[in-house]
Amino acid sequence: MMTTADPQTQFTPAAGFAQPPVISASDSQFSELLLSVPDAIVISDSAGRISLVNDQLCEIFQYAQDQLIGQSVEMLLPARYREGHVALRQAYMQNPLLRPMGQFREVLGLRSDGKEIPVEIRLRMFEGSNGMFVTSAVRDVSEIRMLHRIQADSNRMLELIASGESVEIVLSELEQCIKASSPDSCCAIVGWSESGGGIHNLLSSPETPGGESKTLGWWDVDHSRPLASAIKANQRTRLGEEAIEVIERFAFADSTKPFLDGWLEPIRNPHGSPLGAILVCRHKKRAPGEFEEEVVSAAAHLAGIVLERDLRAAEFTEKEEQLRQSQKLEAIGTLTGGIAHEFNNLLQVILGYSDCVMASFTPDDPRLDDMAKVVTATEDAVRLTGQLLTFGRRQKLEKSLVDLNQVARDVVAMLRPLVDANIEIIVNCDSSIPPILADVGQLRQVLFNLCLNAQDAIQDAGRIEIMTSARLATSPHDAPSGDAPSFLSVSIAVKDSGCGITKELKSKIFDPFFTTKEVGEGTGLGLAVVHGIVRDLNGTIEVESEPGEGATFLLTFPPA
Repeated sequence: MMTTADPQTQFTPAAGFAQPPVISASDSQFSELLLSVPDAIVISDSAGRISLVNDQLCEIFQYAQDQLIGQSVEMLLPARYREGHVALRQAYMQNPLLRPMGQFREVLGLRSDGKEIPVEIRLRMFEGSNGMFVTSAVRDVSEIRMLHRIQADSNRMLELIASGESVEIVLSELEQCIKASSPDSCCAIVGWSESGGGIHNLLSSPETPGGESKTLGWWDVDHSRPLASAIKANQRTRLGEEAIEVIERFAFADSTKPFLDGWLEPIRNPHGSPLGAILVCRHKKRAPGEFEEEVVSAAAHLAGIVLERDLRAAEFTEKEEQLRQSQKLEAIGTLTGGIAHEFNNLLQVILGYSDCVMASFTPDDPRLDDMAKVVTATEDAVRLTGQLLTFGRRQKLEKSLVDLNQVARDVVAMLRPLVDANIEIIVNCDSSIPPILADVGQLRQVLFNLCLNAQDAIQDAGRIEIMTSARLATSPHDAPSGDAPSFLSVSIAVKDSGCGITKELKSKIFDPFFTTKEVGEGTGLGLAVVHGIVRDLNGTIEVESEPGEGATFLLTFPPA
C-alpha cells in the first residue's frame, strides 16, 4: 500500500471501499504511468540512489536512462552543492514535515555536458513495498527565465531607441541578447542597400568571451553576392556553404576554425522591405531551436526600428541642410542681383563715355590703344555683372523649346579650340529625348561652366563626357492613353576623369564666390550661376564624386 509519510495527509478509505493495490517502484504499470507524466520525474530510495526516471528527465539532463539508474541523485547537481544536499536529503527522510509538501523549490541542475541549468523541484515521499521512496518532479525553467530576460531586454531596447541612443549602442545590446540565448554561436548584424554598395557590416560579435564587437564597413560586392542574394530574399534562411564562407571572410576573419552551419534572420522596415539581416553561425551543424528563433526574430524587429529611425533622421538632416542652403542662396542672390543691377548701370555709363572719347581721337592717336583696353575691361565687367544678375534672377529670360542634344553639340564646338589637346571631349546623345522649356543662352552657359570646371580638374591628360538621357514612365498610372512615350524627366550629365571632389568641398561648391583656385584665377561664381539657372528651370543638380575618381554633374529637367 502506498501512503505518504505525513500522517496528516494519509488517506483513510471510507467503510465499504476496498483498499487500493500496492504499487511498487518496479511495477510495469507504474513505469508506464511515470512515462506519461508531462513533468520530468526521478524516484530515489532512502539512500538517495536513483530507482526510476522518465524520458522527460533524461531529455532535460541529457542522459540515457541506464546512465542514471543506480547512481546517486546528487549527480544531477553541481559538485559544490552535493555535500550539502546529502545532509538535506537525510534530514528530509527523517522528518519530511521540515519542508512543506507540494511546493516548488528552485535549484541549479547539472547536465551531462557540464552546463548548469535552473530547475524547479517538488518532492513527495511515499512508502512502497520495498521501502521509502522520494518522487521529485523537475521542471526546466531556463526558457522561462530567458523569456523574462528577453522581455526586460526588449523594454530596455525600446527605451534606448526612444531616448535617441546611437545605432552602435542599441545593436551591441541586441547582440548580447542573441549571444545569451545561443552561447555556441557567433553573430553579425549587417545593413543592406541595393543602391548604396550592398552589404554593410554594422556589428560582428567576438568569438571569444570578453572580446569587443567590431564594425568592418562595406563588404566587397563581387565576393558577397551569395549572401546578398539571401538577404534580398527577405526571409528566414538556412545559409549554404558559399554564404557562410562570405561571413567568415568579412565578419569573422580572425576565427580559429571554420563555421559549418548558419542561418539568416531578415531585418525589415515598417513596409516590409529589407534593411539588413542578423547572421548567426556555428562551428557545428545544428538547426536553430524554436526559442532561439524567437529571440533572434525579436532582435531583428528591434534592429529594424533603430535602423529605420536612423535613416529617417539622416534624411531629415539632409533636407534641413538643403533648406538652409536654399535660404542662404536666396538671400545672397537677392543681395547680389541688386548690387549687380546698379553696378551694370555704372558700367554702361563708362562704356558710353569711353565710346565718346575714342570717337574724338584720330586713328593714329597713341591714346586710342589705352582706351581700347579700358573698353575691353569694362565689357568683361559687364559680362561678370551678367553672371551676377543670372544668379540673382534679375536677368530677363527668353524661354523656348530647347533641344539639349543641340545645346551639347554647340558647346562642344565652342570648347574644342579652348580645351587642352590632351583632353578628349566625348558626346553621347540620346536622340529620343524630348525638348525642354528654357533659355538656350543660359543652358549653353551652364554646360560651358561645367566643362571649364572639368578641364581645370584634369591635371594632364583626361576625358570629358557629355551625355543626355530621358526617363520614361514605368507604371500604367504615369503612361499616356495613346501610343506616344511618356517622359518623366530629361537629363544631361557632364563627367570628367579629374581629381574629384572631397566630401567637405562638395557641400560648398555651389556657394557664391567659393573657389579653390588661386587669387585672380577664378571668381567663384561659375557653379553658383549653374545652380541658379537650373533652379529657375525647375530642375535639379546632383554631384557624384570621390577623390581621385573624377566627378559627374547630373542635371535633370522636366520635359516641355
